Amino acid sequence: MSPIDRLSLGTRWLGRSHEHWAELASTNDRALAWARAGGAHGAIVTADAQTAGRGRLGRTWRSPAEDDLYVSMVLRPGSGKNIGALGLAVGVG
Repeated sequence: MSPIDRLSLGTRWLGRSHEHWAELASTNDRALAWARAGGAHGAIVTADAQTAGRGRLGRTWRSPAEDDLYVSMVLRPGSGKNIGALGLAVGVG
């Protein structure tokens, strides 16, 4: 895991906690484990490569390094944070 310079982020809550891995089975699995262990709302997990990524309908794939952006977020909607437009913003991005 690599350290991330939180001071360089211009966000209030998204990505203030960040783990980056050179290779990970799944950013989703790591984010879920982090959330269960008390990970903060807005924490993100990124990876250069995934070996067991998954998508809709249980589809799996291998995600080689430098091909795409591999990110999962810990979101806690009940925490009082407004995340209503986040899905739209991610889709547009």
